[in-house]
Amino acid sequence: MSKAVKRLFDIIASASGLIVLSPVFLILAYLIRKNLGSPVFFIQERPGKDGKPFKMVKFRSMRDALDSDGIPLPDSERLTPFGKKLRAASLDELPELWNVLKGDMSLVGPRPLLMQYLPLYDNFQNRRHEMKPGITGWAQVNGRNALSWDEKFACDVWYIDHYSFWLDMKILFLTVRKVFIKEGISAEGEATMPYFTGNQTNEKNNILILSAGRRVELVQDFQTEAARFSDGISVFATDLNPRMSSACHVSDGSFEVPPISADSYIDSIFNLAVRENIGLIIPTIDTELQKLADERERFEAASVHIVVSDSDFIAQCRDKRKTATLFARYGIRSPEIYDRKKLVFPCFAKPYDGSRAIGAKRIDTPADLTPEVLADTKLMFCQFIDIENKFSEFTVDMYYDRQCRLKCAIPRKRLEVRSGEISKGVTCKNSLYQTLLEKMAVLQGARGCITAQFFYNEETGEFYGVEINPRFGGGFPLTYAAGGNYPSRLMREYLGDEEIPFSDDWENNLIMLRYDAKVLVHEND
Repeated sequence: MSKAVKRLFDIIASASGLIVLSPVFLILAYLIRKNLGSPVFFIQERPGKDGKPFKMVKFRSMRDALDSDGIPLPDSERLTPFGKKLRAASLDELPELWNVLKGDMSLVGPRPLLMQYLPLYDNFQNRRHEMKPGITGWAQVNGRNALSWDEKFACDVWYIDHYSFWLDMKILFLTVRKVFIKEGISAEGEATMPYFTGNQTNEKNNILILSAGRRVELVQDFQTEAARFSDGISVFATDLNPRMSSACHVSDGSFEVPPISADSYIDSIFNLAVRENIGLIIPTIDTELQKLADERERFEAASVHIVVSDSDFIAQCRDKRKTATLFARYGIRSPEIYDRKKLVFPCFAKPYDGSRAIGAKRIDTPADLTPEVLADTKLMFCQFIDIENKFSEFTVDMYYDRQCRLKCAIPRKRLEVRSGEISKGVTCKNSLYQTLLEKMAVLQGARGCITAQFFYNEETGEFYGVEINPRFGGGFPLTYAAGGNYPSRLMREYLGDEEIPFSDDWENNLIMLRYDAKVLVHEND
């Protein structure tokens, strides 16, 4: 919505409101004069757009009561029963229509707070002044004074980033509804919000593992390193159904979030991060990476670091047709991708955006090209690589710093795979390792743990790049056990602002043999 349209609506609505409600103004003025005395109006300087001060007009709702030193008593003692009724119905806000008509305020926007708060804001909180303040706003319809300061500021900045005409209409409608049910009128123990004295929350050092699911070992690895990094760090987890997530049960606290496909997913993660003092967010599944990458600057402005690669890099990894081009850019061969009309048999078919080998299949002859296979537009057909006799599958966990520089790489041979995830594996320092250190020393757009898959001939040294997943892989616990302490590196780099050195100090030929374990959830858990 353009600023002109928003302003036009403000003028029409505020002028109409002042005219239609003029009898109400007269009645309220009389009642205030009778119950509280003069003056009828409360006029105070408040910060407007860009922090520029203006004089906000409200109906008076408190007595002029002072203590023995001549200092006004707390709001809770000066607020009379009559004043509480005014506030409960938001009638004290009606004169602000005059501020809207003048252009100092808008009907909808972040509420104007006190001038003395201005020097206390951090960069994120100060963004609330990028628009005119409003009579009502997103924070008012999502809890009002029942919100903490962090939650209130998060709502204000969310509105700044998402405002539209229809959002304004929604907020105005919800405001009327909230007034009728008198929701969030005062914070507990206070007649109004407690005074803001700057950031009162703990340092943002907590860690959030997204879509935790079955990733128990990953959560535990972060818990181990968090305890070593600093006291008091919690490792939280999210899931669509935390009660049925084993990783959520071993975490320090878990939270239910909407599906990744939901429009509210990012907002729910952002609000959770602000509320729980999250400093580091670790994505774990492919489908959330692009959304998080697109919103990384918003999180960074709130001092929340998402360990996620650039959007362009993620797009090249998600579409395996583009991954081959990405490998080629760094001098690495990939299995040839065939035209559907010019297949060479045997070949290998897999979804170009798939994961965990779901939907992948070997095609030996034209007879195997069933109508279902041919009709599947997501299938790509590739050169067949014999991984049973000539080549072995290797996954390499690679750590890239914030400048996209390779700081550690640990290849692990996949000895046995179950449901697309390694169940038995061994770490290997071989020629593949040495070649990747040279060819992929800088990977533009890559950050954090990058999981790359290769087919490697251990006799000849020949290899093919197959896939890149820009996230922690299911076999990372082997890398961690071998000395690839990526959780510690992430905390040191993102929370401690350290320069991370390169390291090849990890255990070669370490074998991992996985087994099933259980987490018991009792009825009252």
